[in-house]
Amino acid sequence: MDRIKIEIGFGAKFDRDGNLLPDVPLRLQMAEFEFMSVFGAFTLIKTFGGWKSPETGIVTFENGYTLFVTVDDTYINRTNAARVANYVKGCFYQEAVCLTITQCSLDLI
Repeated sequence: MDRIKIEIGFGAKFDRDGNLLPDVPLRLQMAEFEFMSVFGAFTLIKTFGGWKSPETGIVTFENGYTLFVTVDDTYINRTNAARVANYVKGCFYQEAVCLTITQCSLDLI
């Protein structure tokens, strides 16, 4: 069966209104639990990035995370990926999160 890598990237310093996010460790634990419940595994990577507000032109830099997992390429897994991305978006009160689904192969060595 074909495999896909599901990645959900999100900021973890500011909310969608530009306020500092409280309780980041708890929010992260909730996102990890959801990922684990749906896909049975996850890998977490710390990230750093920036973005420019289209409304104000202000550039913001912040720490973030990417949760990812490699699973069978099924309709259910693709549908669940979008659902989990929306869960993470709400959990971190974000304007958007980055959901990437890439076809891949997996070799366990």
